[in-house]
Amino acid sequence: MITVAQTTTINSLLEATGSLQLPDGNVTFAGSTPWKVGTLTVVTSVAALRTFTFVAGLEYIMTADFVSTQGGMTSVDRCAYVSGTPGTKALLTLQSGATQDVGFANPTDIDSNNGQKIFTFHGTVTTTFNWTADVLDILAAGATPHVIGG
Repeated sequence: MITVAQTTTINSLLEATGSLQLPDGNVTFAGSTPWKVGTLTVVTSVAALRTFTFVAGLEYIMTADFVSTQGGMTSVDRCAYVSGTPGTKALLTLQSGATQDVGFANPTDIDSNNGQKIFTFHGTVTTTFNWTADVLDILAAGATPHVIGG
């Protein structure tokens, strides 16, 4: 498992078949190169907004699983996935066949069109491609909405 610091600069491809775990705090990815990992894990223990910032124009790839289980029904209890350049998309790709457990996520300026649709139960999707927070979309796809404590 790889754990990153609050600001992580990557200037050559970080590729791992295992898990990249984001810490219990805000994280900013910087540098000229993205990462490609098996699993991205975001499990926070504190009820507070966590912001994960990605470099605009770079594609970050998850091949096996995306787990983001920040649990909270209010806007201050969520994980925000954002581009470092507002109005310009960062690419966050969950490859076909990978699994996901994403609840209470607020993506902004994220493009996930290169992979499968990402379902975020109780999230707010803003200027983002290939994400949905619509419960009917989640159920129609056969996914199980994330339940607090479940």
